[in-house]
Amino acid sequence: MIFQNTHLFNLLYLIPVLVWWVWLFYKHRKKSRAIFAEEKLLKLIAPTERKWVPAVRMILIALISASMIFALARPKGGEIQTEATTSGIDIYLILDMSKSMIVEDVGA
Repeated sequence: MIFQNTHLFNLLYLIPVLVWWVWLFYKHRKKSRAIFAEEKLLKLIAPTERKWVPAVRMILIALISASMIFALARPKGGEIQTEATTSGIDIYLILDMSKSMIVEDVGA
């Protein structure tokens, strides 16, 4: 497969940075929740997510980002050249719509 904008593949280096940033966001959110309220009260106000949800979100963000980068690189398919020969019959339909066609033919 050929890509038109191969220099955009350098953006793939940003995906680990993006995943790291999302991980820091979840870590910071956990700390700020602990400061906001006690654990019992926090469970009543805002139920916590399952432990695997942040990991799945990070994986999905990484896959979506990589897919977008590949799409921006504009993949091109190879060209296939084939020679085709065709033969056919030409059919014409001709109608004479002039006034001379109004005259009736004389029967013999």
